[in-house]
Amino acid sequence: MDWQGVWVGGWGLGYFKLDLPNTHNYVEITWGNNSANNVQLWINNVLVSFVTDGGLKFYTHNYTGTTTLMVKEDGSVLISGIIIRLFCVQDLS
Repeated sequence: MDWQGVWVGGWGLGYFKLDLPNTHNYVEITWGNNSANNVQLWINNVLVSFVTDGGLKFYTHNYTGTTTLMVKEDGSVLISGIIIRLFCVQDLS
């Protein structure tokens, strides 16, 4: 199997955290899993999505203030091609 991922170290919980800048208010994440079990997406310590068995997902989120994004590998491998895009969306109404 091709294990091209962010972290491969056997079974266990690998993760990374990213504090999103307060100069932005919208995040798009393209992420996935290239093995068994699941990779989880957390925002402010709340599980918002997960992907299993080689899947790929696209997730968007509006945010304000201090926001923390965390991706956890639960006995799994996060794909190496994760994309995190940040935007500052203005309300024109």
